[in-house]
Amino acid sequence: MPKDIIVCVDCEGEYEQIKRIWNVIQKREIKVNFFFVGETVKNNKSLIKEISTYHNVDSHTLSHHNLRKLTKEQQRSEILKGKEIVEEAIGRVTYGFRAPYYFINRDTVEILNEEKFVYDLSGLYFRYNMKNVIEIRPSWFREWTNLYDWIGFSPHTAWGIYKILFRLFKPFVMPVHPHYSGRDDKFAKAMEDFFIFAKEHSARFLHIPEYLNEKGLWKAK
Repeated sequence: MPKDIIVCVDCEGEYEQIKRIWNVIQKREIKVNFFFVGETVKNNKSLIKEISTYHNVDSHTLSHHNLRKLTKEQQRSEILKGKEIVEEAIGRVTYGFRAPYYFINRDTVEILNEEKFVYDLSGLYFRYNMKNVIEIRPSWFREWTNLYDWIGFSPHTAWGIYKILFRLFKPFVMPVHPHYSGRDDKFAKAMEDFFIFAKEHSARFLHIPEYLNEKGLWKAK
């Protein structure tokens, strides 16, 4: 049986970091879901356009604020302005959302419903009734943290955690961050080695609309 993986790349990093990850994804020919911060799009329009030709692209707010520290209307502005910038850059409507730091609250849920978002991948730490929004929960919080630096884990050791989790979750919803895994060639190589491992163990990489359609939850227009 194939093991399904939904890779979610949160693009709030610098051009070279995003490009480094993008090069690995192209080389290994896997399907990936990109979530772009609006302010990152402004400085990387040609790159996001290229990425959107091959992959699912959604939004990750305007400026990567912690939404739980904002009022409802401030949240709405962050979410919708980020969505608008992404859509303008790629030339099509987007349907999904990921919140910075996985931090949402009831206001966020109300906004996503009021603004007709289809799916959300933010709910790691908190559980809410998402109402009409389809919730896809991340399986793990990230591939690399300052804690790992402090412990002295190598990038390959950190990505080794993903090899364990890959066997435990179906689908395995895997967050990737350019400012971690795109930090330098060593980090990118650790990510690439995981992708090789996953393919060798019957991984099936999916775009979110494809996954939702297979489950009978939603079919993209």
